[in-house]
Amino acid sequence: MSQVLGGYFGDLNIARIFIEVGIRPILGDLPKKIRVADVGGGQGLLVTTVRDYLVDEGFEVEAYVVDSNPDFIKECERKNLKVSLADIRDCPLKDIELVIMRAVLHYNSVAHQYEILQAIKKLLSPSGKLVAQLLTGSTINCNLRKEIISLSSLGEGILNGYYNSQDFEDLSLMLNAIGFHSVSFMGPAPHLRWTLEQQWMRLNGPITSPFVTEEVKNNPAQFERFQLFKREVKAIINRYVDEFGIDSLNVDFANKENPVIQNDYQIFCCSNV
Repeated sequence: MSQVLGGYFGDLNIARIFIEVGIRPILGDLPKKIRVADVGGGQGLLVTTVRDYLVDEGFEVEAYVVDSNPDFIKECERKNLKVSLADIRDCPLKDIELVIMRAVLHYNSVAHQYEILQAIKKLLSPSGKLVAQLLTGSTINCNLRKEIISLSSLGEGILNGYYNSQDFEDLSLMLNAIGFHSVSFMGPAPHLRWTLEQQWMRLNGPITSPFVTEEVKNNPAQFERFQLFKREVKAIINRYVDEFGIDSLNVDFANKENPVIQNDYQIFCCSNV
């Protein structure tokens, strides 16, 4: 998890930006004795960073990671974090004063996104808060990324057919519809940028351009599927450029043969009541 897509989620500086944007402004609203849970918390970097920051600010903190990956849970236990090995929708925790979350919703159907957020609402204490970094962007950018990630040449069935990031307005409407209050944009986290090769390696294993690893050389079918993926992405991007114009895609074309796809991360804060 910490190494995917250029190591974004293992970057301590990016975790600290999450704190500066999403946590520091609400310090005065948090109880001095606080239970914090990171849902879909992976290897625990974010919640460890948040915990240490709150302790430095004079809080007494009990920190949890909720994740369904047993390897991640074992690693978190080694970091002296409390853990819950569970799907978020089945998490037994209650009365959490602060739930944090990064990059969890978008690999779920919209119906499951509602279920996850409803489950988080149940985790929270009556006065609890959710601070979430959610993958978003313009409608055009969201749709472009969805088409790319959904290509069967990237790995049919790997993502269960789901990749649903939503624009700012739709995210806000969804949070309000579930019953969260005082939904507000706290500010942006750094862009997540990825090349086609990085997305491929994330789901299919090692390949580097312009050099191809021995593993892929010995698997010509896989290499051909990678080339097909690149051709299909180029066709999608060209179609979007023709329809919407190059400036509306949020794609870095500095290297036209290897475009860098960018997506926005917006940090939201909302209250249970």
